[in-house]
Amino acid sequence: MDPNAAAGMMSDLIGGGGRSAYPTAANPEAYLGKWRVAAAGRECELTLSQGRASGGRASVFGCMNTDLIKVGSWSLRGYELVLSSFVGDPVASLRITQPNRMDGRIQGGEPMTIWR
Repeated sequence: MDPNAAAGMMSDLIGGGGRSAYPTAANPEAYLGKWRVAAAGRECELTLSQGRASGGRASVFGCMNTDLIKVGSWSLRGYELVLSSFVGDPVASLRITQPNRMDGRIQGGEPMTIWR
């Protein structure tokens, strides 16, 4: 691999370059928008919108009969995306695994994937 390309990729990953395919903690805007969700044997939709500096409002559509129905906000803890309930209790946490894909778990231990 070209050393300059490797340096450029690292810069993008830590938020120093342009808009990277991998959202970073330094660029919470990269997480905004609609995501497809696979969890608890079903697919639904998650929307992350702007709020405070490192997070904001979150809403789900079609996630009935799962703990995800409680989701009302999101925040970043380093490189971890945390979905929380309307009262601030953690519901799920995810980490980047591929461009435009994150994998994690719902608090009960159920695996969860989001992508776009």
